[in-house]
Amino acid sequence: MDTLFGDYPLDQAFDEMREANGDLRPHYRALAETSPASLKKNSSAASSPRPRLSHPGHHLHRVRSRRGHRAHLPLRPAPAPHHAQEWDRIERGLTQRITALNLFLRDVYSDAKILSDRIIPRELVYSCKHYRRQMRGLQVPRNVYIAVVGSDLLRSTPANS
Repeated sequence: MDTLFGDYPLDQAFDEMREANGDLRPHYRALAETSPASLKKNSSAASSPRPRLSHPGHHLHRVRSRRGHRAHLPLRPAPAPHHAQEWDRIERGLTQRITALNLFLRDVYSDAKILSDRIIPRELVYSCKHYRRQMRGLQVPRNVYIAVVGSDLLRSTPANS
């Protein structure tokens, strides 16, 4: 079962896939059982000129890079598995973060109490290139200012340490 990943040295870094004794973590077993041919196919699809998400209603488009060039959004050939308990915590954290950002934007574009109470300096908000004065007082559906979010997940230490 473990031949796809084999053994590899890993000094002090946390290994998402393996326990400290080298055993695969349970939520990585399905990935370890994936054939090399299947991973190669996924890798080719992810790096193709027109990568697509297969989930209905999701579309992947080209975006402009910092230099103004058109670039593709990167896709992973295989997902990074998380066990249910860990994912529940991540989901709660992401939900909390997006809720806070929406509440912040709702305040900035309506009452602006966070600015009048000097919690955040007005200059910081008004000088931001993404701030739009035209949005002041505008009612957005369901008070959702951020409807689509992409988040990178990084881990520097084990979740249970």
